[in-house]
Amino acid sequence: MTVQAGKEGAMTSRHEVGRIDESRLPGARAARIAQLRQTVAAVPLANRKSAAEVASWTHLQGRLVELTSATGRGQLTAAAFIVLQAQLRGEPVCWISTTRDTWFAPDLAEWGIDLAALPTLFVDDGTAAGRAADLAVRDGGFGLVVLDLTAGGYLAQARLQRLSRQARQHQAVVLCLTRQRQEQPVCHSGVSLRLQTQSRPLSALRWQCRLEVKYDRFGVAGRSRILLCRPQEAASDAV
Repeated sequence: MTVQAGKEGAMTSRHEVGRIDESRLPGARAARIAQLRQTVAAVPLANRKSAAEVASWTHLQGRLVELTSATGRGQLTAAAFIVLQAQLRGEPVCWISTTRDTWFAPDLAEWGIDLAALPTLFVDDGTAAGRAADLAVRDGGFGLVVLDLTAGGYLAQARLQRLSRQARQHQAVVLCLTRQRQEQPVCHSGVSLRLQTQSRPLSALRWQCRLEVKYDRFGVAGRSRILLCRPQEAASDAV
């Protein structure tokens, strides 16, 4: 499958990754990239490599991932960070949600995300969400499928295992957003990576979102990375 890449209409394979020409990016997206680089530069060099691997595309690709939060704070920020990575790589993204109280357009636009390239499907429950995700991943048409289960919903073990196999086969990312305590995961069998977010205010204008690895089948748990967001983003995360 091919997707549109850039304003010149060039066609690019989903798995073909080229160098990003930042001079041609929309202003909001270019500004966000510059901010992320400044954030990374502020991290001590000894910790930078380990932190940069957490939730990087290389860390996520080919996996069924659970992104959870006890309060919801920081969860949308972390999800937006992952969506932005996918779009910058030319990966098609879709968002499937069991609630209409999901992402807030101005927040995602502030991150530089192309909203026109983020189709969103609203379904009744976790069963319907799992079925829709199955169809989205099955033929390798989407590089990132986000399943928003924060309003409730459960994915059966057989569905989780199937999604995990398909993500691995097509080198895609299936990202499940859940809202519960760490010791009560919605996604059990099949999840190879579980991330948890927490946020705290740094000032009246900035919040810090900590994204921590709680379980990693192929790596080390306990690693974390820091993302920055505005108070509006932190507040909308908790809705």
